[in-house]
Amino acid sequence: MDTLISFFEKDKNIGGNYQLKIYSFHLVWESMVKEYLRTKFSGLNNNLAIEWSDHLKNNKFEKNIFYPDVRGERSYSIEPDYYLVANNKRYIFDAKYYQKLVGLDYKQIAYYFLLKHYGSHRDDNGNIVNEPETYNALILPTEYEEYSEVHFDLNTEYNLNETQFIIMAYYFNTLNVMQNYITL
Repeated sequence: MDTLISFFEKDKNIGGNYQLKIYSFHLVWESMVKEYLRTKFSGLNNNLAIEWSDHLKNNKFEKNIFYPDVRGERSYSIEPDYYLVANNKRYIFDAKYYQKLVGLDYKQIAYYFLLKHYGSHRDDNGNIVNEPETYNALILPTEYEEYSEVHFDLNTEYNLNETQFIIMAYYFNTLNVMQNYITL
């Protein structure tokens, strides 16, 4: 929150002209992160670090509602903040407006297991085809340089089908995200 205050107090050319009164910062943060991902996210490298590009303008990250319960729209739903399938990769990201993760984010684990096969189908032999690799992450604000860490790394003793299930935590510099948002 200190970064927000600094942003709006500093240089009149980057935010000092604006007055902001909001009671739901998490919704503003979600919107700003969506634009940051939409305009800059290029993918993940082999080390699961985010690759950025200034030449992108329309990654189709969406906040979709999914109904994994067979009863459909009248039943339980899940709604990850950012969902994208592109280049045979599925990205399931969720924004957090706080800076410190305390405890395991169970919701992100549920997103992974409920959406991992979404949109895939089985061939005549029962094998899953056209299944993209699934990447799962939390996005948090920081006033420092962007960095990442592993939030959760599943021990295969608990699920033999998942040889590498990881939830990353990506910390985005709040000032960079805000500047990108207001210059669109």
